[in-house]
Amino acid sequence: MAAKTATKDENVVPKKNDAYTGFLAISFLAMVGATVLLYLEYQNYEGKPPPKAPPIDVPGAQLKVIPGSGGAPKPPPPPPPDPMPDPNMPPPMTRLPAPPSNTGIVQAQAVEPVSIVEIPELKQAPVKVKPVIASAEPDLNDAPPLPTGRFDPLK
Repeated sequence: MAAKTATKDENVVPKKNDAYTGFLAISFLAMVGATVLLYLEYQNYEGKPPPKAPPIDVPGAQLKVIPGSGGAPKPPPPPPPDPMPDPNMPPPMTRLPAPPSNTGIVQAQAVEPVSIVEIPELKQAPVKVKPVIASAEPDLNDAPPLPTGRFDPLK
């Protein structure tokens, strides 16, 4: 018997089509069909003006001609006067008077420099660094002692 050699083709998992792949194909075909039908409908209207709407005949209704109609629209009525002001509301804001105009040159005022406070150098506390050793066994030398005896919650 000859030894079977592994090839790249044996390690590849074949792609599986499921129900969602079928739904995807059906949706794609529906979109293509709808696009074709929309194009055919568009061809019927290309280059033609839209049809005029038929007049609507309502029995018993008569259109009245109002004299003076057909001109420029009337201006809107003036807004109603403000109601009584609420006594709890602050008074409305008014314009402040304009600042006096100075025709002279504005001079800068001398300002005393601010002194910068020196921050004392911080000294770092000595830190004991323990190197990490990779091992499968836990290091129980630094662990707290295990309890001995029976656990009694009421104690």
